[in-house]
Amino acid sequence: MEAQLRAAIQQTLVRLAASSPVLTQPTRPEKLYEAWVFTCVVRALGRLGATMQVRDSGDNAAPNLLFRLAPGLIYSPTTASSFVFLTYNGRAYEIHHGVKIKDSAIIAALLVLELMSVKNQKLSDLVRQYDKYPSSGEINFMVKDKLGVMRRLETTYKNKARSTDWLDGISVWFTDWWFNVRPSNTEPLLRLNIEADNHKILAEHTTEIVSFLSSHGTIRQA
Repeated sequence: MEAQLRAAIQQTLVRLAASSPVLTQPTRPEKLYEAWVFTCVVRALGRLGATMQVRDSGDNAAPNLLFRLAPGLIYSPTTASSFVFLTYNGRAYEIHHGVKIKDSAIIAALLVLELMSVKNQKLSDLVRQYDKYPSSGEINFMVKDKLGVMRRLETTYKNKARSTDWLDGISVWFTDWWFNVRPSNTEPLLRLNIEADNHKILAEHTTEIVSFLSSHGTIRQA
């Protein structure tokens, strides 16, 4: 496995016209894996048309890509490191390795970049494949008793629906449409979203739920 990771890293370094001590020095497997993930990002962006160059902490072109083997500052005064400078769609970016990030969203971003690269598609094209059902978009209603209104929705629809849940506000599921009403955490608002199998069903039930909410003390927001 280590040999495969090193080979994949080497392929990316060839594209960058750079070398790296990580390929010639003993390196813990988990750190080698981190370096491989870094090169996956670089490779994906290269396929999308980005131009790239290895630079040192002084922002000068560098022959070696020095991976941090422990988390540190982006620009450390004591630890030599380098990064990949890239331009894409007229904008400049820096890709750093070994900077401590406490946000799992970075993993989702990496997976999306990989999918865009493998399929050679824009993000909008990928999303369009899954955007199958017409939706109302978010409709906001001002209300004082948010929980009370959601409870009345449940009482009214639970015997008509296939199922209901309170995972995020209240969601009510039918055979050919569904709706969700969730409370704002910071404002006296309820937020309504509806999806349906077609536009006719969507229009019918959007009118129905909006009328229900309006008759229970809510005020629709523009």
